[in-house]
Amino acid sequence: MKTSLVTVCTLLTVVSGGGGMIHEEVKETGTEGSAAVIHCPYTKGYETYIKYFCKGVYTNCTTLLQTNGEDSWRHEGRLSLTDSKEQRLIVVTIRDLRMEDTGPYGCGIERIGQDPFTLVRLTVNKAPQPPQKLNITTVSTRPTPVKTVPDSGPIHTPKSEDPDTGMFCI
Repeated sequence: MKTSLVTVCTLLTVVSGGGGMIHEEVKETGTEGSAAVIHCPYTKGYETYIKYFCKGVYTNCTTLLQTNGEDSWRHEGRLSLTDSKEQRLIVVTIRDLRMEDTGPYGCGIERIGQDPFTLVRLTVNKAPQPPQKLNITTVSTRPTPVKTVPDSGPIHTPKSEDPDTGMFCI
């Protein structure tokens, strides 16, 4: 009799799908230095439950961020988690992506028994190399303009001759 009861409970868990997330897997791709926005939908009835985002797969997932069931937004470091209860959507943003961010993550809903869980596969692509900076020095070959004073005619200065040398002084 004990074996039958365990079998029935196991079958109910398998048939029910363990939970209520709409998608079993979400794939997101981002570029190094930019941000990734991950959307994990969930079914009606889980609006007031604790939501979490973790690194790893379901059986071995380290929680990075979670709500308390009442708040709809949490932020820590490069991560933010929003629980859009009206849309029944967990939205996670990872800013300033790094190559080491690539890997499996998960969005989950904490409950008694098996948590509804969506596996997230994040791929971070290397940022394209920025063009090399060229140091260019420019030299102007344009002549510098010279200010000129309008010609007012010849200048007349009285001249005198030194009687001893025969030189003129101006």
